[in-house]
Amino acid sequence: MSRHSGINDSFENLVGFEHRRVFEDRDSIIPPDNFTGVWEVLWPNGVICSRTCFLKGAEHGPFLCLWHNGNLAQVGMHLNGKSLGVWTDYREDGSKMLEGVYGSKGREGVWLWFGPDGEVKEEIHYRGGKKIQSTIIDSLD
Repeated sequence: MSRHSGINDSFENLVGFEHRRVFEDRDSIIPPDNFTGVWEVLWPNGVICSRTCFLKGAEHGPFLCLWHNGNLAQVGMHLNGKSLGVWTDYREDGSKMLEGVYGSKGREGVWLWFGPDGEVKEEIHYRGGKKIQSTIIDSLD
């Protein structure tokens, strides 16, 4: 079982979706117009760099980005080309760095920045995609 099996399951259960893998280079990281399926870009070492679902050319469904070492870099969801729901970013060592929710107008609610120690370092409040307040809890050092 892979270390990201729960995330991978959301891709593998997409019935009727074409799966394409490409190696990272400037000409192949963007799928063809109106592509429907799962588009994977690989690091030169063969590790998945990104895995994105598309529906008629728009990002639609789960999104996954990995560091070259296989650790998660970012996880989220797209709906009709827009980010939606919980998005989480990770550092190369696998520790959580940022987490928050995208609504229909962009970032919503409280977004949390985490230090390498896992402690919340900053809270940023959004409404309708606009930053309305930021509270530094602890320095990021």
